[in-house]
Amino acid sequence: MKLEAGRCYEPELLSQGGRVWGFMVQLYGVRSKRNWGIGDFGDLRALVEFAAARGAAVVGVNPLHATQGSPYSPSSRLALNFLYLDVEALPEYAQSAAAQRLVKTKAFQRKLEQLRKAPLVDYAGVAVLKLNVLGLIFKDAKPRLERPSTFAIFEALREKYGGGWESWPREYRDPGSRAVRKFAKKNAQRVAFHEW
Repeated sequence: MKLEAGRCYEPELLSQGGRVWGFMVQLYGVRSKRNWGIGDFGDLRALVEFAAARGAAVVGVNPLHATQGSPYSPSSRLALNFLYLDVEALPEYAQSAAAQRLVKTKAFQRKLEQLRKAPLVDYAGVAVLKLNVLGLIFKDAKPRLERPSTFAIFEALREKYGGGWESWPREYRDPGSRAVRKFAKKNAQRVAFHEW
């Protein structure tokens, strides 16, 4: 069956000859005193509020889905990239004493300052800090997850074997294989982390 719209959605204002304006932002490049060296959803909220206060109707952003190195090479078009999380704004962060203790340490704050002052985004450095804190939050939150998604299993496999799925051991290349199911069961905590 083929479903096809006659045309794409057009806001009434535009269909009547009106015009709108806005900003296009590469979120990863946004710097603020509070982010961790990469623009995040907290920065996006501030940008949207700034734009709205000035009458803008649009804030366009770069792709924000889960990726390897390029936003144009997603592992999922449905999942968002954890690098854009405003970790300290997560409700679970407020409930994780361990995560808060880590973030307050001098070593962590020194690294944050380095990431904020870096001339280019240090994706690997940001990832290490965010994953460490998210890991503590996850451990404290103990979320209950029903059945993991193929995305979460894929991310756990990628964490273990790196690169693209084509380079993994052959038995892990088919998401429906017995080996993948066995891997998901054996690595349930890492799969659950990626699902969370």
